[in-house]
Amino acid sequence: MKAEDLRDGLGFSIAEIAAGWSDKTGRFTDFVRHGRSRNKQTAIYVSSTDPWHRSSDLDPKVEQPGFDLLRDSGMIGSAKVMMSVPALYDTPENVGALAQWLSASRYPLSSFEIGEEPDGQSADADHFGKAYLNMAKAIRATFPAILIGGPSFQTIEENFSQFPKPGNQWLRQFRDFLESRSASGDFQFCTFEWYPFDDVADDPLDQLLEANSLLEQNLKRLNGQGMKDLPWMITEYGFSAFGAKAEVELPGALFNFDCAMLSLQLGAQTAYLYGYEPNELINEVGKEWGNNMLFLRSDDGIVELPTYWAAKMLTTKLCAPKGNHALIRTSGNTKQVGCYAVLRPDGKLCIALINRVANASEVHLSTSAKVKGWTSWSYSSARYHWQPAGEGGHPVKNLPPVRGILQANTLRLPPLSITVLQAN
Repeated sequence: MKAEDLRDGLGFSIAEIAAGWSDKTGRFTDFVRHGRSRNKQTAIYVSSTDPWHRSSDLDPKVEQPGFDLLRDSGMIGSAKVMMSVPALYDTPENVGALAQWLSASRYPLSSFEIGEEPDGQSADADHFGKAYLNMAKAIRATFPAILIGGPSFQTIEENFSQFPKPGNQWLRQFRDFLESRSASGDFQFCTFEWYPFDDVADDPLDQLLEANSLLEQNLKRLNGQGMKDLPWMITEYGFSAFGAKAEVELPGALFNFDCAMLSLQLGAQTAYLYGYEPNELINEVGKEWGNNMLFLRSDDGIVELPTYWAAKMLTTKLCAPKGNHALIRTSGNTKQVGCYAVLRPDGKLCIALINRVANASEVHLSTSAKVKGWTSWSYSSARYHWQPAGEGGHPVKNLPPVRGILQANTLRLPPLSITVLQAN
């Protein structure tokens, strides 16, 4: 098929390539395994993506929110923004221009993330390091003291041993490269995305029970590979990187609540949920339809999904809208039932209980604080039912969390539920 844009048809056709080292005598040793099948030939990765755009590329039916719209919308509030910029598919000049505009606009910034999934791009650690430092230099010209980090790993479920350079794991190689350039100060925090489940045809309830231990195990490995002394953040998270029915049902909502709270317990500085804007169902694997989103965009308007109600319970019932919160250590957690406790800046003790199974669970509360009773909010499978219908899937029952009063310290958690308690 003929490309509509000339640039999509430009490039090079290479019959064979050799790569290796020459010794002092000029003798060349080829490190590439040559073969006629993918099992015999050394893997070779290429890219032809460039940051090109013209006025004629503008699609009037698509609105891409700008940095100014985000700032002026009120979504930021009193917080500061971590600005993400590419390392591989952009230019230092473009990133430098962005930094200048942000400075002139007095944009509320906390830091810059230089990333773009180097593991998913199979980027060599040294090569990525060179691109990373070029972007850092462009940022430092305008913001000499701002925090800079990355690299926004696509996943931390792999050890990245398949990358071209042998030796240490990728993150350790990357840090060694920065140290060799006396540039360790430009890598001040580590970031990654967390979408643990690729096989969306598996039972989501089984996956939900494994999610927390997966995050803990992979963090342990990442710390061993060079992250241990660095602050870290999850800059995107969701049930899966692919569209899945679980994402528009209770398992996805419970996963997101768990991920936000567990990551903080494990030491994260912050975790960013993916999917704030209204969106539509997508089909990427098998017959699964879903999406990581808070709101479903439909012909009938905007529909709240379980992830929205879970996020609202976390941010308005468990936590206060602003101020410093203290996480309180809890005990008695199991795979089936999780517990998180928070002391809010308004002095309220709040507890979140997550029932991850399709059966009711009985819980007995014991606290050192004097509690006269609890105000409760509960959201469960009894409040929501999804009707699968391909791209026309939709909720047929969609009720908000129910409020109640609890006088005793024993309660029965509904199946697949989030219960938030505020001490009276």
